[in-house]
Amino acid sequence: MAGVAFPTAFLAAGFLAATLLPADLLPAAFLAAAGFAAGLAFATGFGAGFFWALDFSAAFTLLATMTALASQSLSKNRPVL
Repeated sequence: MAGVAFPTAFLAAGFLAATLLPADLLPAAFLAAAGFAAGLAFATGFGAGFFWALDFSAAFTLLATMTALASQSLSKNRPVL
């Protein structure tokens, strides 16, 4: 059940944040929420413990956020940092 409830909650939070953030941050916010949800779904799907779920979620979130920021900077021809 947690494998479905947690990702759904974080995706809902991502959509809520996306409605409140400026347009430039929408892809990063959505991908961060989706990455966190994917990490939780992946970790809980294998029956991993709570801390494993947090580790996987943090990794997926970091990857998704950095990808979104890099794609935004490439589309606007400016550096990420």
